[in-house]
Amino acid sequence: MAEYGNRRLAAWMAQQEMSAGKLADAVNRAIGRLTGRPGATSPRTVFRWLSGENKWPQANPSGGPWRWSPADPPPI
Repeated sequence: MAEYGNRRLAAWMAQQEMSAGKLADAVNRAIGRLTGRPGATSPRTVFRWLSGENKWPQANPSGGPWRWSPADPPPI
């Protein structure tokens, strides 16, 4: 993991005993419930989140209601 990796996500995944594949599947199911279309998150995307290469969720310029804190992730 990179020096600036997402340690909170890694700790949460370890606590939940969740692999990158399982998290990607859970995210895709949640996206499907919210949008009616399946998500396209892959385990590679999760590894990028863990490394700090990609950050998600992106800032919502409209200030929409989907904001959440990594300390209090939404139920998946």
